[in-house]
Amino acid sequence: MKTKIISFSLLLFLITPQSNAQEWEFVGLDSLLIKQLYVSGDSIWAANDARINTNMIAGLYKSTNKGSSWFQLDSTLGDGTAVNFYKDSERNLFYLVKGMSGGVNTAGTLYKSTDGGEYWNVVQQLENIDIDWVGISHVNENEIYARESHYIIAGWYETIYRSTDGGTYWQEITYLPASSHGRKLTFNLSLTDSNKLYAAVDDGLGGKYFYSSTNKGNTWNYISEPPAVEQELISDLTIPNRVFMFPGYHLTEDDGYSWTVASTGLPDVSSYLSFYYDPRDKTTFYNLRKDGLYVSKNDPIYWQLIEGSNNLPLNIGSYGFIYEDIGELRNVFIDTPSNVIYVGTAKGIYKKNLITEMEEQKNYEPSNFILNQNFPNPFNPVTTISYAIPEESYINLTVYDILGNEIITLVKEAKLKGEYKVRFDGTKLTSGVYLYILTAETNDGYKRKKGGKMLLLK
Repeated sequence: MKTKIISFSLLLFLITPQSNAQEWEFVGLDSLLIKQLYVSGDSIWAANDARINTNMIAGLYKSTNKGSSWFQLDSTLGDGTAVNFYKDSERNLFYLVKGMSGGVNTAGTLYKSTDGGEYWNVVQQLENIDIDWVGISHVNENEIYARESHYIIAGWYETIYRSTDGGTYWQEITYLPASSHGRKLTFNLSLTDSNKLYAAVDDGLGGKYFYSSTNKGNTWNYISEPPAVEQELISDLTIPNRVFMFPGYHLTEDDGYSWTVASTGLPDVSSYLSFYYDPRDKTTFYNLRKDGLYVSKNDPIYWQLIEGSNNLPLNIGSYGFIYEDIGELRNVFIDTPSNVIYVGTAKGIYKKNLITEMEEQKNYEPSNFILNQNFPNPFNPVTTISYAIPEESYINLTVYDILGNEIITLVKEAKLKGEYKVRFDGTKLTSGVYLYILTAETNDGYKRKKGGKMLLLK
């Protein structure tokens, strides 16, 4: 028996496009490209670059009056991109990666300030090292990670350093593959396990590897060869072992052993900029792209454009965001008390009020015929298959083994339009690859068919 399998991306969900009653409001810094944002009440901090002709210089700026006026915090460090910065939410502690004057900087020198940015001290052990990324442990703010990006003739050679004492002493923790063509690293911390780190490695000669560490980088465990090594790794805040890799929208649910795609609802996957968790509800996240700001719940994933965000200046030709910015951008921020979302663009900062309630999933009426990847996958022994139909149809959902032998029919009945989930129990089956085929026949006799693969591991 031959079956044509049509693969589809990850799971479907509705989250109502937010804030369609209010237009986006300009906040400030219209001549600067905003790389990172932090907002607290009336105060706004913005790390930026100057990529168009302007009288303003690149750096770290602050406003204490909601954007009406601005002053530069790092003026003593001179002109140059504020590549990356971190602000302690409770104290006046800052870490800042400051690039050189002139050109587009995506790496620089690491500085520290303990008085809110009035005085800066270079992090001495890393003073002569080009840093392009800084990350802080979510449970210990004295535990800091920094990535060095060093150019060699054949490519780039990147290295990870760790400090456990607030940046005084640093140790290299990059025991990962490299070649004569260098090593590109995408690195981040798990948000559900304070001891776990993730790293995707490209050795410059075609080798692509995914690693994890369960002891903060002292040793690394090889996991798999991922489909690509992208610019940014992000761990899920609420679902253990789930990691996103952007801009390709790759997703693993099992710590990197298998990968799928999480781009459902997007027009394409080529224009990703940054990712942000909603602090009001950590199961909601935002995806800023050059075509607008999207929002989705985390299970299942379905991206929806926030109305009006497609008109924000997120791409202005050669003066806009570039591929090398990805992984350094933290330019979406929600100020929880005011319920306002801020977005850093290629020409300044914009904001918009957010609605506080979201429509329930039951109100969703799909416009497309969709069969999603089963979740979890691989599974043992139970998984869920979800699908959506745009009109009333007679549904047949059947599972086959890899040889095409029918295992079980899960659904065989008429269904109204909507989205559905079906539980599949493989307790009595052996480990292996299985196929699931969905056929939908409408009342006028039109048939549509889709299928997918799933892996049972016992």
